[in-house]
Amino acid sequence: MKVKLDMAWLSTNPGLLASAVEEASPVKRKVRELAVADLASLSSLLVEKMGPPSFKEDLVARIKGADKASVAADALISVAAITNPTSLVGVGLKYAARFFRLVRERRREEYKAFLEAWKKNVEEAFSREKLSEIIGDGGLDPVLEAISSLGLAVVVHDLSRTPYELFVPLLICDLAEELGGPALMLLDGVSHLSRFGWTIEVLPSLPDEHPGLRLACLIHTCPDLAYERLPDLMRALTDRRAIIFDMDPAYTDALCRGRPASFKAALLRGLEKAAKERLSGNLAFILYDAVSRPLPEVVKVKPSLLGRLKGALKGILAGRGEAKG
Repeated sequence: MKVKLDMAWLSTNPGLLASAVEEASPVKRKVRELAVADLASLSSLLVEKMGPPSFKEDLVARIKGADKASVAADALISVAAITNPTSLVGVGLKYAARFFRLVRERRREEYKAFLEAWKKNVEEAFSREKLSEIIGDGGLDPVLEAISSLGLAVVVHDLSRTPYELFVPLLICDLAEELGGPALMLLDGVSHLSRFGWTIEVLPSLPDEHPGLRLACLIHTCPDLAYERLPDLMRALTDRRAIIFDMDPAYTDALCRGRPASFKAALLRGLEKAAKERLSGNLAFILYDAVSRPLPEVVKVKPSLLGRLKGALKGILAGRGEAKG
């Protein structure tokens, strides 16, 4: 079943839409709150704001990251997603990196051609027809039906590092509002959302805005996901509690920021101990809770319990419905 971002919800949340578009655009542009009533007006907004700067504008000043000697991954991905929407990620990133070099070197004809291709891709990617595939009225009905009949819904998407990734956090906000009441929302691939700074405030606040909603986020810290704002998103989401299986050492300081030295010491000891347990074939992780367990502790799962958990998970996946987006 196809899941879509609800057009009615998008129309009544112009502030979130403006933040999403402003931060997703590779160009430094301000986007004011503007209610969009239909796909045609949304298409016009996106083509205008996501398109390339005018050739008369100073590209070094206008392109995010172009004035830096070493361009951040966020800026590279923003340009790559727009200029090479159908290419492999690796190829697109190399192409974007080449563009930043052209900008700095002022090689006029080459980056003029690049901008023309950029404009064409944006017009195609955000056409009314393409947008209708991911946005529409009653777009969350398949999710609500699955939850009503089965008690569970799984939404799978392949929008990361594409022009449409800006809609993913909006879909999450839409779904959180639609669910209301008691519900558990489990989000995977949350690291990608740190590309958009507005999610750092909005995502952790969803349970407070929607009483009864519980939020669990899976954060990956591999080098390929080293987004500039990931430490901030990680700190915001782990402020109250967290379960840690392993983590890139580069994020230790972000996790421990504002906490006593004893917290960091316990975390490092726990990570080492948990790693040894996993090498022995056991499942172990770090757990802390700001109220009940203020210092990180190692939790070991017995092999017999792990086997039962795996069996239960297989049963759920085999017998429950799935909604795709």
